Amino acid sequence: MTQGRGRRGHSLLVDLSPLRESATYRWLFGGLLMSHMGRQLTVVAVPFQVYVLTGSVLAVGLLGLAQLIPLLAMSLIGGALADAVDRRRLLAASQLLLAVTAGLLAVNAFAGQPAVWPLYVLTGLNAAISAIDSPTRTAVLPVIVGRSLLPSALALGQLLGNVAKAVVPAAAGVIIAAAGLGATFLLEAGLFVVGALLVWRIPPLPPEGGG
Repeated sequence: MTQGRGRRGHSLLVDLSPLRESATYRWLFGGLLMSHMGRQLTVVAVPFQVYVLTGSVLAVGLLGLAQLIPLLAMSLIGGALADAVDRRRLLAASQLLLAVTAGLLAVNAFAGQPAVWPLYVLTGLNAAISAIDSPTRTAVLPVIVGRSLLPSALALGQLLGNVAKAVVPAAAGVIIAAAGLGATFLLEAGLFVVGALLVWRIPPLPPEGGG
Protein backbone atom coordinates (compact mmCIF):
# COMPACT_ATOMS: atom_id res chain seq x y z
CA MET A 1 0.00 0.00 0.00
CA THR A 2 2.84 2.36 0.84
CA GLN A 3 4.46 1.80 -2.54
CA GLY A 4 1.12 2.41 -4.29
CA ARG A 5 0.68 5.71 -2.50
CA GLY A 6 4.23 6.66 -3.44
CA ARG A 7 3.58 5.96 -7.12
CA ARG A 8 0.34 7.95 -7.07
CA GLY A 9 2.06 10.87 -5.35
CA HIS A 10 4.85 10.79 -7.91
CA SER A 11 2.33 10.78 -10.78
CA LEU A 12 0.96 14.09 -9.56
CA LEU A 13 4.30 15.80 -10.13
CA VAL A 14 5.01 17.67 -13.36
CA ASP A 15 7.23 15.66 -15.69
CA LEU A 16 10.15 17.89 -16.64
CA SER A 17 11.74 15.33 -18.96
CA PRO A 18 11.25 17.43 -22.13
CA LEU A 19 13.13 20.33 -20.52
CA ARG A 20 15.92 18.07 -19.30
CA GLU A 21 16.37 16.02 -22.43
CA SER A 22 15.81 18.46 -25.29
CA ALA A 23 17.72 21.71 -25.69
CA THR A 24 15.49 22.52 -28.65
CA TYR A 25 12.40 22.19 -26.49
CA ARG A 26 13.97 24.51 -23.90
CA TRP A 27 14.28 27.24 -26.53
CA LEU A 28 10.69 26.65 -27.63
CA PHE A 29 9.48 26.66 -24.02
CA GLY A 30 11.30 29.94 -23.35
CA GLY A 31 9.67 31.50 -26.40
CA LEU A 32 6.28 30.23 -25.25
CA LEU A 33 6.86 31.80 -21.83
CA MET A 34 7.56 35.19 -23.40
CA SER A 35 4.51 34.85 -25.65
CA HIS A 36 2.17 33.96 -22.79
CA MET A 37 3.41 36.90 -20.73
CA GLY A 38 2.98 39.32 -23.62
CA ARG A 39 -0.52 38.11 -24.40
CA GLN A 40 -1.65 38.39 -20.81
CA LEU A 41 -0.41 41.98 -20.68
CA THR A 42 -2.63 42.64 -23.69
CA VAL A 43 -5.59 40.96 -22.00
CA VAL A 44 -5.37 43.48 -19.15
CA ALA A 45 -4.04 46.65 -20.74
CA VAL A 46 -6.25 46.95 -23.83
CA PRO A 47 -9.66 46.59 -22.09
CA PHE A 48 -8.46 48.93 -19.37
CA GLN A 49 -7.51 51.60 -21.89
CA VAL A 50 -10.78 51.21 -23.78
CA TYR A 51 -12.70 51.76 -20.56
CA VAL A 52 -10.54 54.76 -19.60
CA LEU A 53 -11.13 56.36 -23.00
CA THR A 54 -14.85 55.58 -23.35
CA GLY A 55 -16.22 54.85 -19.88
CA SER A 56 -18.37 52.24 -21.61
CA VAL A 57 -18.63 48.61 -20.58
CA LEU A 58 -20.21 47.88 -23.98
CA ALA A 59 -17.13 49.27 -25.72
CA VAL A 60 -14.98 46.92 -23.67
CA GLY A 61 -17.22 43.98 -24.56
CA LEU A 62 -16.96 44.77 -28.28
CA LEU A 63 -13.25 43.96 -28.06
CA GLY A 64 -14.27 40.31 -27.98
CA LEU A 65 -16.14 40.71 -31.27
CA ALA A 66 -13.16 42.52 -32.79
CA GLN A 67 -11.01 39.50 -31.93
CA LEU A 68 -13.53 36.79 -32.82
CA ILE A 69 -13.91 37.52 -36.52
CA PRO A 70 -10.17 37.55 -37.43
CA LEU A 71 -9.57 34.63 -35.06
CA LEU A 72 -12.13 32.48 -36.86
CA ALA A 73 -10.95 33.58 -40.28
CA MET A 74 -7.28 32.82 -39.64
CA SER A 75 -8.03 29.58 -37.81
CA LEU A 76 -9.25 28.19 -41.13
CA ILE A 77 -5.80 28.57 -42.68
CA GLY A 78 -3.46 28.62 -39.66
CA GLY A 79 -2.97 24.86 -39.56
CA ALA A 80 -2.52 24.60 -43.32
CA LEU A 81 0.04 27.39 -43.26
CA ALA A 82 1.96 25.59 -40.50
CA ASP A 83 2.17 22.55 -42.79
CA ALA A 84 3.33 24.54 -45.81
CA VAL A 85 6.31 26.63 -44.62
CA ASP A 86 9.30 26.35 -42.29
CA ARG A 87 7.70 26.33 -38.85
CA ARG A 88 10.64 27.99 -37.14
CA ARG A 89 10.39 30.96 -39.48
CA LEU A 90 6.62 31.07 -39.03
CA LEU A 91 6.90 31.08 -35.24
CA ALA A 92 9.57 33.77 -35.24
CA ALA A 93 7.61 35.89 -37.74
CA SER A 94 4.43 35.63 -35.69
CA GLN A 95 6.26 36.79 -32.57
CA LEU A 96 7.74 39.75 -34.41
CA LEU A 97 4.32 40.69 -35.82
CA LEU A 98 2.87 40.54 -32.30
CA ALA A 99 5.71 42.82 -31.21
CA VAL A 100 4.74 45.27 -33.97
CA THR A 101 1.11 45.35 -32.83
CA ALA A 102 2.25 45.94 -29.25
CA GLY A 103 4.57 48.71 -30.42
CA LEU A 104 1.72 50.41 -32.28
CA LEU A 105 -0.42 50.14 -29.15
CA ALA A 106 2.39 51.89 -27.29
CA VAL A 107 2.53 54.68 -29.90
CA ASN A 108 -1.21 55.20 -29.53
CA ALA A 109 -0.98 55.16 -25.73
CA PHE A 110 1.80 57.75 -25.71
CA ALA A 111 -0.18 60.09 -28.01
CA GLY A 112 -1.59 63.20 -26.48
CA GLN A 113 -5.12 62.03 -27.28
CA PRO A 114 -5.13 58.23 -27.76
CA ALA A 115 -7.70 56.97 -30.24
CA VAL A 116 -10.05 54.10 -29.56
CA TRP A 117 -10.22 52.54 -33.04
CA PRO A 118 -6.57 51.37 -33.09
CA LEU A 119 -7.29 49.30 -30.00
CA TYR A 120 -9.94 47.33 -31.91
CA VAL A 121 -7.89 47.00 -35.09
CA LEU A 122 -4.66 45.98 -33.36
CA THR A 123 -6.44 43.60 -31.02
CA GLY A 124 -8.03 41.94 -34.04
CA LEU A 125 -4.63 41.63 -35.73
CA ASN A 126 -3.23 40.18 -32.53
CA ALA A 127 -5.95 37.52 -32.49
CA ALA A 128 -5.37 36.68 -36.17
CA ILE A 129 -1.63 36.23 -35.64
CA SER A 130 -2.25 34.11 -32.56
CA ALA A 131 -4.49 31.84 -34.65
CA ILE A 132 -1.44 31.04 -36.76
CA ASP A 133 1.05 30.89 -33.90
CA SER A 134 -0.83 28.42 -31.69
CA PRO A 135 -1.33 25.57 -34.20
CA THR A 136 2.23 26.00 -35.38
CA ARG A 137 3.56 25.43 -31.85
CA THR A 138 1.36 22.35 -31.51
CA ALA A 139 2.63 20.97 -34.82
CA VAL A 140 6.24 21.56 -33.81
CA LEU A 141 6.10 19.58 -30.56
CA PRO A 142 6.06 16.00 -31.95
CA VAL A 143 9.00 16.83 -34.20
CA ILE A 144 11.06 18.27 -31.36
CA VAL A 145 10.36 15.92 -28.45
CA GLY A 146 9.09 12.75 -30.16
CA ARG A 147 6.02 10.73 -29.30
CA SER A 148 7.31 9.44 -25.96
CA LEU A 149 7.74 12.92 -24.47
CA LEU A 150 4.81 14.56 -26.25
CA PRO A 151 2.27 14.14 -23.39
CA SER A 152 4.72 15.68 -20.93
CA ALA A 153 5.49 18.56 -23.29
CA LEU A 154 1.78 19.27 -23.78
CA ALA A 155 1.24 19.20 -20.02
CA LEU A 156 4.11 21.63 -19.46
CA GLY A 157 2.65 24.00 -22.03
CA GLN A 158 -0.75 23.84 -20.37
CA LEU A 159 0.80 24.46 -16.96
CA LEU A 160 2.75 27.43 -18.28
CA GLY A 161 -0.38 28.95 -19.78
CA ASN A 162 -2.36 28.53 -16.56
CA VAL A 163 0.40 30.06 -14.43
CA ALA A 164 0.70 33.01 -16.82
CA LYS A 165 -3.07 33.61 -16.66
CA ALA A 166 -2.93 33.59 -12.86
CA VAL A 167 0.19 35.69 -12.31
CA VAL A 168 0.69 38.11 -15.22
CA PRO A 169 -2.68 39.97 -15.02
CA ALA A 170 -1.97 40.88 -11.39
CA ALA A 171 1.52 42.03 -12.34
CA ALA A 172 0.07 43.98 -15.28
CA GLY A 173 -2.10 46.00 -12.92
CA VAL A 174 0.95 46.95 -10.91
CA ILE A 175 2.92 47.86 -14.04
CA ILE A 176 0.10 50.00 -15.44
CA ALA A 177 -0.28 51.83 -12.13
CA ALA A 178 3.46 52.39 -11.76
CA ALA A 179 4.62 53.08 -15.33
CA GLY A 180 1.50 53.73 -17.42
CA LEU A 181 -0.09 52.05 -20.42
CA GLY A 182 2.54 53.12 -22.92
CA ALA A 183 5.35 51.52 -20.94
CA THR A 184 3.24 48.40 -20.46
CA PHE A 185 2.77 48.02 -24.22
CA LEU A 186 6.49 48.59 -24.77
CA LEU A 187 7.25 45.85 -22.28
CA GLU A 188 4.85 43.60 -24.15
CA ALA A 189 6.63 44.33 -27.43
CA GLY A 190 9.97 43.53 -25.82
CA LEU A 191 8.68 40.18 -24.56
CA PHE A 192 7.57 39.20 -28.05
CA VAL A 193 10.93 40.20 -29.52
CA VAL A 194 12.74 38.06 -26.95
CA GLY A 195 10.33 35.25 -27.75
CA ALA A 196 11.22 35.50 -31.44
CA LEU A 197 14.94 35.38 -30.65
CA LEU A 198 14.49 32.29 -28.48
CA VAL A 199 12.43 30.51 -31.12
CA TRP A 200 15.07 31.32 -33.73
CA ARG A 201 17.56 29.24 -31.74
CA ILE A 202 15.73 26.02 -32.62
CA PRO A 203 16.83 24.20 -35.82
CA PRO A 204 14.98 24.85 -39.08
CA LEU A 205 11.73 22.90 -39.34
CA PRO A 206 10.91 22.64 -43.06
CA PRO A 207 7.57 21.07 -43.99
CA GLU A 208 7.51 17.41 -44.87
CA GLY A 209 7.37 16.77 -48.58
CA GLY A 210 8.52 20.27 -49.43
CA GLY A 211 5.41 22.11 -48.27
